[in-house]
Amino acid sequence: AANLSALKDRLKQLGSFETPQVEQAARALIAQRGLGAKDLIHPTRVAVTGRAVSPPLFEVMSIVGQAKVIGRLEYAAAHLAG
Repeated sequence: AANLSALKDRLKQLGSFETPQVEQAARALIAQRGLGAKDLIHPTRVAVTGRAVSPPLFEVMSIVGQAKVIGRLEYAAAHLAG
């Protein structure tokens, strides 16, 4: 839940929600927290798409849009936190 919340906070700060910017924000968080990519990408995929498998995640996030992605991450983080 903490990683999803941190990603949500980073995504809120983006001026552009295009695929490269979304991917850069996620990968910077992965590096900063010393995570494996799967530790953030897989939970994010499920939170955003509701599925374990999807088209390329960062493209999907860009298409879904900043407001909806942030809302879905908030919802998932709240439910994972209990």
